[in-house]
Amino acid sequence: MSFKDRGKWRGVIKMKGRRFTDSFDTKREAINWENEYRKNFHISKTIIDIKEFSNQYLSFAQSRYTKSTYQEKVTLVDRFIKYLGLNLPVDEILPSHIQGYLLDQAKTRSNNCANRDRKNLLAMWNWGQKILDLSFNPVAKIDRFILKL
Repeated sequence: MSFKDRGKWRGVIKMKGRRFTDSFDTKREAINWENEYRKNFHISKTIIDIKEFSNQYLSFAQSRYTKSTYQEKVTLVDRFIKYLGLNLPVDEILPSHIQGYLLDQAKTRSNNCANRDRKNLLAMWNWGQKILDLSFNPVAKIDRFILKL
């Protein structure tokens, strides 16, 4: 939204909680800058697939976690990608994909194992939102499974 500030026109863009500004001599220049900035922002956003996303996360996890925790995450990623069957872009993975995978794990393994997988998927997507600027975390909408006694 352009506005006049101290005799100059200021172009302002707010995206993902961040504010970008620049000053111009005319209102038309400020509006053109805003439109161009928005267009370039959407073009520059790269599409990352689930295999590339998980490889980047596992590289981070290998240096951050113990060997057993890292191996747990590697096993989860292998199972999840095998369940999906396709190398989908991360932005196309929906809560229904996650829910289906976790239900499958609860049936074949246990509710506790499904909760552990949910925890690790949630950590992976949270990392993706912080580092790769992913817009959506499909795991956040999935509730934990109730443990059977």
